[in-house]
Amino acid sequence: MTRGCVTYSIVFIAGILSVHLCSPSFPITATLLALLLALAYTTRKRALMFLTISHIALFVAGVQSGTLSKGKENLPPDKLSSSIQTKSGTIRLKCVEFIGKITDTPENKVILCALTIGEKGDMERGFRESWSKAGAMHLLALSGLHVGIIYAISDSLLSILGIFPIGGVLRWGISILFLLGYMVISGCSPSVVRACTMIFIYKLSQRKFRDTGKWDAIAIAALITGVLAPWQVTSIGFQLSYAAVAGIAALYPVCRRAFVMCAEKWGTTNGAAYGVFLKIWECISISICCQIATLPLLIIYFGGDAQHFLLTNLVAIPLVTAILYLFVMLVSTHWLPYASDFLTWAINVALTLLHSWINFISG
Repeated sequence: MTRGCVTYSIVFIAGILSVHLCSPSFPITATLLALLLALAYTTRKRALMFLTISHIALFVAGVQSGTLSKGKENLPPDKLSSSIQTKSGTIRLKCVEFIGKITDTPENKVILCALTIGEKGDMERGFRESWSKAGAMHLLALSGLHVGIIYAISDSLLSILGIFPIGGVLRWGISILFLLGYMVISGCSPSVVRACTMIFIYKLSQRKFRDTGKWDAIAIAALITGVLAPWQVTSIGFQLSYAAVAGIAALYPVCRRAFVMCAEKWGTTNGAAYGVFLKIWECISISICCQIATLPLLIIYFGGDAQHFLLTNLVAIPLVTAILYLFVMLVSTHWLPYASDFLTWAINVALTLLHSWINFISG
């Protein structure tokens, strides 16, 4: 299943991208697609020929989809975003007020608002320039990294439902509702929708098809995005999001396994210290995997602006990960006086360190 999902997704997206190299006429592609589909149907019992023709047909379908959507890149996202943001304005305002109460400086408030709900209305020009110069502006835009971390924490907190007979179903249902709610709060930005779609498909696949893996979820989510919103395929946000996710899927298990093997070799796999250092290494590994996978695209699109990317994000991404972990824990335990005080202090320390590091690099 995995190989088919991945290759079908690749050829369809390649078809969409090919429209920017040449502009075939719609009647020609429509006729060719109809002929290929008819041919695929007649060869359905011959596996190799059917796979070959179906892949060609899907490529042509991508070309046709890209042709129809050309010149409409901004229309659907803007309409959707405007509608959703209007309905979620009250919730976002309450979130901003809550963040304002727990942060001790205006800079920390701006950073935390951007990291959690994508609110950047109070961000000044000088602030933007320093983060952009350091190659870290993408951290303030909600992406799959932010959604993945927030979802992972919330899902682990819901694991307590396992004590109930239908705890698994409740956990799955509440997780999906959480994704939908977070999409609304974030204004349904394309990057958040992509990440939530990927997680939703992965969770659904886990329940329906036990052998479905991470590459299936990535491929199907990319294919669905290409079908419903082909104009997004050419955006740098789409490409960076899936490059980062693919990098994590391919490299993160290797990084984690390397740490475990070293720990086993040194005989230090027991005790609380091992668990703490493993979590720290996991955060660092995610940062490294994202940087390796996205660096070629950043160089292509930004050229010299990406020169500080590796150095900046080697420190910034682990700090962002820690901030998001602490924030979700704070929201979950804000009714506990001592715990909330400590978490508030830790969040402000991490935010200050992050802002200081960005200023140091940009300066």
